[in-house]
Amino acid sequence: MILSNSNSQKRDIIPSGSYPARCISMIDIGTIPTEYLGEKKSRTVIRLVFELPTLTKVFNPDKGEQPYVIHREFTKSLHEKSALLPFLNNWRGKALTPEDCMGFDLSKLLEAECLLSIVHNPVGDRTYANIGGISTLPKGLVCPAQFNHSLIWDYQDNFNQELVSEENDIIPTWLREKIQTSSEWKLKTNTLNESNMISDDNLNNDEPNDLPF
Repeated sequence: MILSNSNSQKRDIIPSGSYPARCISMIDIGTIPTEYLGEKKSRTVIRLVFELPTLTKVFNPDKGEQPYVIHREFTKSLHEKSALLPFLNNWRGKALTPEDCMGFDLSKLLEAECLLSIVHNPVGDRTYANIGGISTLPKGLVCPAQFNHSLIWDYQDNFNQELVSEENDIIPTWLREKIQTSSEWKLKTNTLNESNMISDDNLNNDEPNDLPF
């Protein structure tokens, strides 16, 4: 009697190496609950997504070849000990000044080219491809034209509640659920719902508005 794990499939991950890449998505996930060494905390997280246009595959026969994409999440901070600050410095090829860090507009780097270093990290019996490093694109190295649409989503100027709905597949389900655990999401949607309730009440109010007092 020969037994085997018939459900196991070889995972197709990005080969390790360096690739021309382009940032296609910036998502402010918000402040979400986390746990580290048994201690419950919270941190504010942003997610940067890059496409690798020189590395393609047919993921869906109806769409033909598409570039691989990879993401990395950071705590939303430019503190000198943060992971995001050196990442941005290496990407830009120059360090952000203390004045820059007081109000740096990350959206300026949307669609910006770079060179990504992809590394493999084993976790248990699985291996994951992660962004190990980033740098400016070397002169003479071409990053092909962008394939995917650009996306910025946050809780200020780029807030779109419809993108985090079940009817929309632009943001994957697992990421939508993650966003919906954030304190910013709960505050924003509660505020919008309350505003709509007030608006509806006003529309349904049949009492005259020209009272003499």
